[in-house]
Amino acid sequence: MMDIEAYKAKCGISSSRYVKGWLKEDLIPGVRSGPSLEDFYFPDSARRPYRYRGKIKPATDATSIRAHIVNACIRREHITKEMCFATQGEFNRMIEDLTTCGLISFRVEDNITYYDSTSGFYLSRVDSAILQIISSKYLIANCRPTNILQNLCNREN
Repeated sequence: MMDIEAYKAKCGISSSRYVKGWLKEDLIPGVRSGPSLEDFYFPDSARRPYRYRGKIKPATDATSIRAHIVNACIRREHITKEMCFATQGEFNRMIEDLTTCGLISFRVEDNITYYDSTSGFYLSRVDSAILQIISSKYLIANCRPTNILQNLCNREN
């Protein structure tokens, strides 16, 4: 377990104000609370929560939510069904689709489920081209993202 200063250093957070807000919104799983912020302890595996500037809204379509999930994985940030305004079933299905297509993987550490980018998927951010790939019927139907993503990566380099 880490104290708040170790958590901030690990996640590259400059202000305790952000952490306090995230704790208030219950965005960091596995935290042991105390009477003051300095008495909170974070799991060693704790990640920064996914807080994309464009924010996911209740009316966000499933394609965009999938792109946000992939973006969170690339950025090594924690994302949940609540952040996506999804039911457990919807969220699980999206995770299953993205996992089956090889875009993400999941693991459990410290009794928390984390989603990770896959070894063949190294891009710094999700942009409109990736959003189009994720939403394409070809990708979802045939689950062959590796060649498509490699071509995209080669074009960007």
